[in-house]
Amino acid sequence: MPPDARVRIFVFDGYLWNETYERAPALSPGFLHATVLEPLALNNPRVLPQQGFSLVTNVDDLEWYIPSMEKDGRKFLTAIDIPVAERPRVLRELELMGINAGSLFPGLDGACNQMKERFFEL
Repeated sequence: MPPDARVRIFVFDGYLWNETYERAPALSPGFLHATVLEPLALNNPRVLPQQGFSLVTNVDDLEWYIPSMEKDGRKFLTAIDIPVAERPRVLRELELMGINAGSLFPGLDGACNQMKERFFEL
């Protein structure tokens, strides 16, 4: 991997989006839309720890569409670029906040990934 490689994290403000735009009444309306849904946690143990949302859309380029809808100083989408070399430090800081594979992915997979991160070099 190149030494200047980066990871991009997108932060989408779904609450502000829902305050600004109404939800589409159907999954395939005749206009471009992005509808934020808060799913029920039934049969999905990851929704609550991940504070998950679902985004239903008929737009194929959200990186273009969402910023094109930003008006009146409202910003819905932010991109954060983090150097790959910062990965160990970022994971340590997230661990201090209780955010790790075990807390985000309840079950055996998450526990094993958390142990791998903690005890083995990647």
